[in-house]
Amino acid sequence: MENIGIVISILVGLVTLLSMLVWFGRFIQRVNVHDKKLDDLSKDVEDLKLDMNSVKTLLMAKFKDFEVVFSGKHSPRALNETGQKIFDDMHGKEFLEKNKALLFAYVDKNKPKTAYDVEGLCYLACLMNVNNDAFIEIKSFLYNYPTITLPDGKEHEVTMDEACSVLSLPLRDMYLEEHPEIVR
Repeated sequence: MENIGIVISILVGLVTLLSMLVWFGRFIQRVNVHDKKLDDLSKDVEDLKLDMNSVKTLLMAKFKDFEVVFSGKHSPRALNETGQKIFDDMHGKEFLEKNKALLFAYVDKNKPKTAYDVEGLCYLACLMNVNNDAFIEIKSFLYNYPTITLPDGKEHEVTMDEACSVLSLPLRDMYLEEHPEIVR
């Protein structure tokens, strides 16, 4: 009779050990599945980074179109008379002061090394935040702003990316003023 108690104890121990091994095997299998999913996700994130760099490159190429109309290369680039008028009309200085933290955060995140980097990132900071509530007043301004006459006599409606371009140069100057360590 005593042996039956020992046998039952051993059997219960073996069943418990076996069920723990099965549970551990399933746990390891789930970890491996999640590990594979994380690897796949990591590859997707890397692809997204490459895509974002391509988009940024395209946006910067678009930024070059703006330079002819609203700014000129004055080492560094500066708003021309038309660009300055738009900046003043949209109360750009007040807008930038009010939303400085939001826009600087975007530039900071990208860790610019040169003034050239800052100039491009300031444009992207504005463009990437147009769906933020901070830009409601700029959208309202653009919606109500009349068609302007360019120096060449052509009529022109100011677009959101042009407004971002106009805002970007004074934003660049503000950023560089607070970051004297950036190479000019």
